[in-house]
Amino acid sequence: MADAFDPYHKWLSIPPREQPPNHYRLLGLDLFESDAEVIDLAANRQMAFVKSCASGPHFALTQKLLNEIAAARLCLLSPDRKLKYDDELRKRQPVTRVVRRDATPRSTSARASPAKAPVPQAALAGLPPSGGLAAAIVPPTSKGPRTSSLASSRRTSPWPAVLALSLFAMVVGAVVVLVSLTGGGTTPPQNNGGGSGENAGGGGASGKSGGKNNRQPGVVRQPDWRKQMEKAAPPDSVVLDNIDSSPVGNWTSVTDKSAGKFSGFDYLVDDGTGSGQFFARFDMPAGAPQGKYEVRLSYVAGDDRATNVPVLIDTGSGSRQQLSVNQREAPLIDGQFKAIGEFHFLKGAGSVTIHTQGADGTVVVDSVVFVPVDRPPPEGGASSKTP
Repeated sequence: MADAFDPYHKWLSIPPREQPPNHYRLLGLDLFESDAEVIDLAANRQMAFVKSCASGPHFALTQKLLNEIAAARLCLLSPDRKLKYDDELRKRQPVTRVVRRDATPRSTSARASPAKAPVPQAALAGLPPSGGLAAAIVPPTSKGPRTSSLASSRRTSPWPAVLALSLFAMVVGAVVVLVSLTGGGTTPPQNNGGGSGENAGGGGASGKSGGKNNRQPGVVRQPDWRKQMEKAAPPDSVVLDNIDSSPVGNWTSVTDKSAGKFSGFDYLVDDGTGSGQFFARFDMPAGAPQGKYEVRLSYVAGDDRATNVPVLIDTGSGSRQQLSVNQREAPLIDGQFKAIGEFHFLKGAGSVTIHTQGADGTVVVDSVVFVPVDRPPPEGGASSKTP
């Protein structure tokens, strides 16, 4: 009987002894990698490769791996969730014992050992002073005096030179990367604007040309999607992507742009059963000012979407209001967002929660934008109305 196909080993070079892999190993990252851009790039690279394997006989395995990679990305790009995950991962790390290879046997064992017959001095003439098993099995050279092996054993170790060369190569590599990212140091950084088009969060502004893209070609990722979402939203808005939410349940990450525009890297969908076991909560950031906000939801409409998605608004004052959103209707704001009402939130409090309870189709979770309404300026200037 042929062995079962192992996608971790065949596609991602993760051997069975390292399975199931942790999030870092799954994305091909160093343990506890902290650079968000490196994590984002690694996740996109892994997903792009796995998707290229979907046309073969293991389509179901590709979907399973894509969901695992998306879950790892969501966890490692969320500061709070990453902190908790890293703490748990550190607790599971085995304690490594360092054993010295050149440890001297204890004196007690030497006293306990029976006396050995003296070895003729001539038998030791070809051995280096440090002796050891490795030195004993090296045959003496047949040419030249026997002292040549003694001289070779006293040669200076090459490791300091190797380490110095490695350090120099790392410094040179870092300089090359820095120069490539800054355009050689002579050209100021260009704003990529909405260069990624459909996938930028916010619609109209995402289609504008943002200048020359200085990033290296062939990188499968969406650059600066967070900045693009904030730039496309109205001024002073609070912009939250699904990566900022607290999803509960088995949500599936979708990155296909053919169905419509969405914010950030991906959007989430449930299983479409309306079982009510899934929900995603978007919490107002602690530093958000108190005031009246228009709440906008981003979703990708479709014929299989639910017409009665329950959305719970908590303003932080103890009052809650539940609304129903029809996700089969195309969003009217930039073809991506739908305004569901205006609510007064307390400072740094409140939330918007998207549920699946009783939904008659698939529920989509993408992003939520809180747009300030008639907020008075801090120094008595003219107030700005929501566009």
